[in-house]
Amino acid sequence: MARQTAFGDILRDARKRKGMDLSTAARRLRIRPDILRAIEESDFSRMPPRGYTTNMVNAYARLVGLNATEVGRLYKEQAYAFEVGRVRDDARPEEPLGRAARGGRPRPERPHEERPPRHNAFGRALYDDRTDERGRTYATDRVHPSRHGSMPRPQYTNLYAPPKVPSSGSRLPLVIGAVVIVVLLIAVLFLTFCNRAPVQPEVPQVPITGLTDTSNQPAAGGGSGTGADAQGGTTATTPPAVAPTSAKFSYEVKEGEKAYIEVYLDGSSGADVAETVQGPATKDYNVTGTLRFVTSNPDGVTLTLDGEEVEPTDSRGNGVYTYTVDFPAILAEWEEEHAPADTGGDGEGASGGSSGSGTGE
Repeated sequence: MARQTAFGDILRDARKRKGMDLSTAARRLRIRPDILRAIEESDFSRMPPRGYTTNMVNAYARLVGLNATEVGRLYKEQAYAFEVGRVRDDARPEEPLGRAARGGRPRPERPHEERPPRHNAFGRALYDDRTDERGRTYATDRVHPSRHGSMPRPQYTNLYAPPKVPSSGSRLPLVIGAVVIVVLLIAVLFLTFCNRAPVQPEVPQVPITGLTDTSNQPAAGGGSGTGADAQGGTTATTPPAVAPTSAKFSYEVKEGEKAYIEVYLDGSSGADVAETVQGPATKDYNVTGTLRFVTSNPDGVTLTLDGEEVEPTDSRGNGVYTYTVDFPAILAEWEEEHAPADTGGDGEGASGGSSGSGTGE
């Protein structure tokens, strides 16, 4: 029978094929180099206990690309053989000194065939490995050999094949159960959301302002301004227009932009704002008189008047852009548009007349 290859030689050869030295393998496995050297030399006397060494051998096999299961089995077999041999060596008694060595007269030797074999309690001959001074044993032909050897039988080892993966047939019940659960979950969600009553959208109650009488009263002179319409319903009157009390002016410096800004209120010679503003920044004014806005960077500033964007102009061509808000002009324009002679009542607010009340100088 051919001698079984040591598991340490297999690991060392695989490591060398990987082009990896012992110190690199020890660093990657976090195992001391002397322990790895003992594993490669199959020196069981220098290895840790079997439980620790088994994990080290498996990790070493995976590092060098071997089948950890087969290499681990090979290690266990050889470790078992080493332990069995050591126990036999420890249990074998020392050979006694002969009479000649003790200075006495040597006893005449009995023929080897005349030495009786040992028997057990049932009268069966036992295996006898006792030896005499010349190294001859007492074994006879009547020894009954054991049916089971003390060493495990060698098995075919495929060191480079991965462990067998269980067949998909064993997973079939799990797959079927998962499919059933998913189908039931879909059915529950379908019944939950499909049987729900549709939600009616809430209609907001918008109050009507400017009405003094909401009863169904006929209009004077039989007109159709307020009262019953042709179908018997009610119609709402147009609320009276309210004159603006101020104009809202805002400027905003864009993010990342820098602009020098001056703001003059009501024709004052002193500026309300006269500084370089770093964006983002914004400021609002409720103008009841006049406002004059000056800037040197019109592209970085956004101006609005009553919510409508306006543009400053460079009237002098010196790179200084201005925009002026004249609220008395805005109010006069609004009153002209809403004079009593205008019976139509367009009802335009402050923002309707603001577009023509600001001027860019």
